[in-house]
Amino acid sequence: MTEASSFGVTVPGRPESCFRVTIGYGIKGRMAEAVGEVLEGRTVFLLTDHIVQRCWGEQVVAVLEGMGVKPRCMAIEAGEKSKTWATAGLVLERMVEEKMDRRSVLVSLGGGVVGDLGGFASSVYMRGISLVQIPTTLLAQVDSCLGGKTGVDLPTGKNMVGTFHQPEHIFVDTEFLSSLPVEEIRNGASEVVKYGLIADEGILAELEKMDLADASLRDGAWLDLVKRCLKIKAGVIERDPLESGERMILNFGHTVGHGVEVSADYELPHGAAVAVGMVAASRLSSALGLLEKSDALRIEDVLRGLGLPVAMPGNVEVEEVLSALFRDKKALQGRLRWVLLKGLGRPMVTWEVPVPLVRETLEGMRS
Repeated sequence: MTEASSFGVTVPGRPESCFRVTIGYGIKGRMAEAVGEVLEGRTVFLLTDHIVQRCWGEQVVAVLEGMGVKPRCMAIEAGEKSKTWATAGLVLERMVEEKMDRRSVLVSLGGGVVGDLGGFASSVYMRGISLVQIPTTLLAQVDSCLGGKTGVDLPTGKNMVGTFHQPEHIFVDTEFLSSLPVEEIRNGASEVVKYGLIADEGILAELEKMDLADASLRDGAWLDLVKRCLKIKAGVIERDPLESGERMILNFGHTVGHGVEVSADYELPHGAAVAVGMVAASRLSSALGLLEKSDALRIEDVLRGLGLPVAMPGNVEVEEVLSALFRDKKALQGRLRWVLLKGLGRPMVTWEVPVPLVRETLEGMRS
């Protein structure tokens, strides 16, 4: 167990949103002091998935009940294929059945899918109710729990429907990572690499020393990196809450990554797809004379060392990926927005990447 630490996040807007992020290892028992004020006297709807429910559901419910909160609980099937209109509708109908009102709080306990879906449901139920995020995967803890983005997927694209809806509190306990298989740790490590590339080269040095097969890395050992990633993202969203400028850099690797995900029918984990996308973005950066080739090769070595893919999946066609890119929400009037690198820790946003170069780069990434 570690001492719980916290920091505040202020997101400009109408109305301005101020909330806290609490983080530590083995701190579930301290949930009362962290989020008790948010939940006190309010009806709580706890959304999770079946895997998290089996691993942690009873413990979290017991902590909430010890606070005098008796949550109404719902578990969905785990995985990206649950992030749909249909599942969102089921969640909203269940909230009606459980008599959630405008003062109720939705608590999302799970990874990125549960967080995005719970965030979306809380943003539209009765035109918006309060949200608490309790992320349980590395990917959710370092990235998707923070920022207020919610969403569901359409068959034609990932996160094509969604809202901005900030939580009232984010509660991060890295002990949740102890139940994850190494494949899921790799999935989240991809987003950690992203933060090293766009903001803090020191993160790459830490990752280069890691052996993800070491079980000790599943919980407490990640605490410092999770904090660093969250603080980087918090600073970005405070300056650009609605992704009109600087916040675009958080999409490094996601342009091609989302195209690969859609083309693979979501059979490839998000982190693996983003790893492929980061290799593509790094190679494009090098081809355009922005990034030293040695740095692009180092990025591939870091990803390969973490067990992440650095080549296009064999079952995905390049033309399918290109088609998906132009349907993505990052496309505008037939042009694609890219986040590239001028150096490690030096991202840039550009619309000036020739499509033939993108095609050539993706073809060159065939395994």
